[in-house]
Amino acid sequence: VYESKTERTWTKYIPSDNPHQQIFLDYVKKREGCKYLFGDSQEELNKTYKELPKIFEEIYREAGIKEEYFYIKQVHALRHVGAHYWLNRTKYNHVIVSRIGGWKSVQTLIDCYGQPDEDYIIKFLTDNGGVNL
Repeated sequence: VYESKTERTWTKYIPSDNPHQQIFLDYVKKREGCKYLFGDSQEELNKTYKELPKIFEEIYREAGIKEEYFYIKQVHALRHVGAHYWLNRTKYNHVIVSRIGGWKSVQTLIDCYGQPDEDYIIKFLTDNGGVNL
């Protein structure tokens, strides 16, 4: 994956227990030999990227998402969701998730995306040491 914001490429991981993995792999195989994964020309990609914010806004409204950030940074919000998805899967292993998500540094991940929520902290304290709250 190429990340235009960081001007770097990185490997995008989709775990085998994710029900969408096979759908994506089938799609990638179907596009084998194509220059672009999600279109046939730069113009087509530009048009698609221009339409994505409106499409995601509609999806967020249908899903009942209320957080304002999802309506300001409609596509980038998925990066935040992905960060938390991987942080939860790895029990907040910021080093691994930084590599998975292509962040330049672990500190960037921690500062911008990777703070555990209160529920996670309480569960961690309860499960790891018998702390009673």
